[in-house]
Amino acid sequence: MKVTLINPMISRKELRWDIEGSYPPLGLCYIASVLEEKGHKVNIIDAECLHLSGKELEAELKRQSPDIVGITSVTPKYERFVETIKVVEKIDREIPIVLGGPHATQVPIETMQSLSEVDFLVRDEGEHTMAELVHAIEKDIPFNEIKGLVYRKNGKIKCNERRPFIENLDELPFPARHLIPDLKRYKLPFRYKRLPVTTMITSRGCPFGCLFCDRIFGKKYRMHSADYVIEEIEHLIERYKIREIHFVDDMFLLDHKRTEEICKKIIDRGIDISWSCNGRINTMSKEHAKLIKKAGCWYVSFGIESGNQRILNFIRKGTTLSQIKKVVGWTHEAGIWTKGYFMIGHPTDDEESIRDTIEFAKSLPLDSVQFSITVPYPGTELYEIAPNYGHFEYQNYSKMSGHSNEPVFVPNGLTKDFLIEIQKKAYKEFYLRPSYILRNILKIRDLTSLKKYLERGLTYIKA
Repeated sequence: MKVTLINPMISRKELRWDIEGSYPPLGLCYIASVLEEKGHKVNIIDAECLHLSGKELEAELKRQSPDIVGITSVTPKYERFVETIKVVEKIDREIPIVLGGPHATQVPIETMQSLSEVDFLVRDEGEHTMAELVHAIEKDIPFNEIKGLVYRKNGKIKCNERRPFIENLDELPFPARHLIPDLKRYKLPFRYKRLPVTTMITSRGCPFGCLFCDRIFGKKYRMHSADYVIEEIEHLIERYKIREIHFVDDMFLLDHKRTEEICKKIIDRGIDISWSCNGRINTMSKEHAKLIKKAGCWYVSFGIESGNQRILNFIRKGTTLSQIKKVVGWTHEAGIWTKGYFMIGHPTDDEESIRDTIEFAKSLPLDSVQFSITVPYPGTELYEIAPNYGHFEYQNYSKMSGHSNEPVFVPNGLTKDFLIEIQKKAYKEFYLRPSYILRNILKIRDLTSLKKYLERGLTYIKA
């Protein structure tokens, strides 16, 4: 069958390229690769990357004439994936529309009730559910045995048993990057040292219990083997001439044994690749910081979230301020650039605790920061308890972004205007310090570095 998978439209104006960047839709690419293995003809339309208008998307869909359309859903882009659904329906209401992704997973029944155009909804990991659904549609087989599927039957919404998560991720083929635009068209914000650069996902799931996390891939940490990771890296180098990779896993460094295997293989094989990743404070050691640096890692991002211990305890981060200082210090000493992710406006946050966060960020040897306004996303424990701690616009999905000018959650005792202004002030205080500016000027070694610094500076001066 002919299947078209869509990453929904979004305008350049709406997308905060400076903060969020543009990433290849690897989730769709994994689904596409599994469908291709089953013999289906698959296309991916990355309407976000291509900045397609509704009319342009409509024209492309008419040209492809798919039998089935799959659309991914992310909560902050609610209005855009709804608009995308309507474009498909306008072309031909008989085309089955399948919705997947984080938003669909977390609020499936509500989504099906509010979006009558959607015929099927895929929860959790979509590779096998989507493959079984396409087969069932092709062969006119009943849908009731397809785990992970929500569908309509005789006007009623049916919710099948959830599908177990994939235990052996190595059984999945490499994501079908050949179906998306040229990798050079994607922009990773400030997160590259060499071009061309792209992304990889090497693990799924998180065993930790942070209050604000949806853990869409479950609590169990599952990972590709070191051999699989190395093979995919070499594939990217050979086929796409990639010189740098950003591992977008939440927990790339969690398993120390696998980290060591990957690093040693990169070193022993002389693989010429620079890379960056997300780290977690309580999974980083001084020795591992040195090892990953030797293997080509130059940038690690840490989810620090707050500079106030009371808030860290409340959100169940499982870290201490002294621990954070140690780990960021080790990483900095190893010669690795560090980024700190912070949130302001947690439940029970007040002016003093937010001030603590800003001052703590400035006290650390961080090379960059992100100050987001706290968003209680659907499916998180924070989403459930937020109304008890402040004003929460729980269905204002399109504003659920940490950089929205209209925060959806305001803790008791604070205001929207305060959160917006303190966010701007946090960026300016961090980036416009003379000591920070001088330290970074001394790090400039080439035109690429200069360009990144200029972009970053202009971004936060305007904020």
